[in-house]
Amino acid sequence: AEPFCHQELKEAMLKTIAKLNAWIKDAATAKTPNTPCSAGLAADDEVSMMNFAVTDGVSVVCTRYISSSHLEAASLYYSSGNRFEKCNSSHYRMVKDNRRQDMVVIASEPLTFEKADWLTIPTNSVMVVTCKMNVLIYPIIDEYHNPNSRGRGGIDQVAPVVVTAVAGENGTDEARDTQNREVVFIEDQVQIRSLPSALSIETNILPDVLRSGYD
Repeated sequence: AEPFCHQELKEAMLKTIAKLNAWIKDAATAKTPNTPCSAGLAADDEVSMMNFAVTDGVSVVCTRYISSSHLEAASLYYSSGNRFEKCNSSHYRMVKDNRRQDMVVIASEPLTFEKADWLTIPTNSVMVVTCKMNVLIYPIIDEYHNPNSRGRGGIDQVAPVVVTAVAGENGTDEARDTQNREVVFIEDQVQIRSLPSALSIETNILPDVLRSGYD
C-alpha cells in the first residue's frame, strides 16, 4: 500500500484528539449531579493526557497533549543526528557529523545524560518527522491552546543549537540552517535562541520582518 503523506497523518491525529475530547465532554454531561465528576472537565483531576504516536513506516506523527490550558502534559523529548556514540564507559551522545540526519529518537524521558542532545516537545503540540527526516512541530489549536504558557515546555526550553520558527500549513519541509540542521516549526514567527557564534542563519528562510537583523 502507498504510504500516507505526513500532513494526512497529522490531520488524522488532530481529529482523533478532538473526537476523544468531544466524547469525554459528552460523558461528563451525561453524569448525574450526585456522582463524582459532575463538574465535567472544569476540575484539574478530570483532564486527559494524550501522548500518542503513529507511523506508516515512512513518516512519524506524535503528540504531547493534555486537555488543560494551564497544566503540563506528560513529558516528551526528541534527539536527532547520525548515531549514538559511546563517549566513556557508561555515557552515550548523539553524533551529528553528516549533512543529513539519519535518525530521530522520541522518548518520554532523555535516554542519555547529554542534556544538549535532547529537546523538549512543547505541551499541546504535534510533532512530525517527515520521510526526509525533517522535524516539524505545530501547536494544537483548540480550546486548551494557551500561546502565553511558555512554562509548559515551550520554546524557552528548546536547546540553543536549534533554530525555532513558526509556520502554518504552507510552511516548507525543506528549511535548514547553514549547518544543515533541521529548522523546527513552532507557531507563527521565527525565534532565535542563544545561537552559538559558529552558527549562522540562512536568511532566506526568515520572514522579511526579521531578516534585516541577520543580513
